[in-house]
Formats: sequence, C-alpha cells, structure tokens
Amino acid sequence: MGEGKDVALLSQYFQVTGSDASSVFVQRYLQRHPNADVLVLDAVSINTERQFHALYSNKVLHQLSPEQLAESFQQQHARLLDNGLILHSYWLGTGSQEFAGDRTYYYQPAAITELMAPFFDVLSIETYSEADTEDSFFVLGQAIKN
Repeated sequence: MGEGKDVALLSQYFQVTGSDASSVFVQRYLQRHPNADVLVLDAVSINTERQFHALYSNKVLHQLSPEQLAESFQQQHARLLDNGLILHSYWLGTGSQEFAGDRTYYYQPAAITELMAPFFDVLSIETYSEADTEDSFFVLGQAIKN
C-alpha cells in the first residue's frame, strides 16, 4: 500500500484492508487513519488467515520474480472467497532491472496469464500508459473454484 493513496481512495467506496511488507508504511498510514484496517503482509506468502472478496495491487508484484509470482498467485487464490477477483498492474516488457538495490521485473501479458492459469481465469488484460506510451498493463482475474 506504500503511502496508502489507493487505500484511501478505495475506502471511499469499499470495505478495504490495506497491506504492506513494511511496518513503517503501515504505521505511517495508521497515524493518519487510526481506524483503518491494515496488515503487515509479504506479497509472496500473504501470511494471514483472513479471506477477501478481491485483491488489488498497483505496481507491487513487479518486484517478484516469476517463481515468487507463481507462489503469490497460489497464496492469493487461497485467501479469496468463492469467485474472488484479482486486479493487478505491471510494467510491460521483458527481463529485469535493478534500481537502488531493488529489482523490478518486466512482464508480458502472456507470461502473467501462464503463471495465473492454475488458479485464475483471466477476465481482461488491458495495456495503458503511465510513464511512456503503453508501458503498463493490468490483469483482471477470477479465482477458479476448487
């Protein structure tokens, strides 16, 4: 959730639980929004027993390697209620690059679809422009029933 801009926006319309792997971000958000529902969670293991109707991330999962992303999709599926949805955005491209000690992975829609396939049906994939023309894409998926 980083600084929590998306959490604040989505909270106007939905019951939202924000999460970040950094307790610093979670604590900063709680200082400004003391009644917020926020958790310290790793995007790979998603170590919580809670269940959700939907999971959303905006340029978070690009920090995960393909192997970590596959594990994350499995864990996301386990945390969703029946027919749960995921909506995630990624940087469009191939390979990876390191910025200030953090690795960013670039993905193609086909690679994400393949990693999601055991757990989710892809409902929509759309490209969009963030920093450059069509440099990003989002994927909307629905959990496959067990």
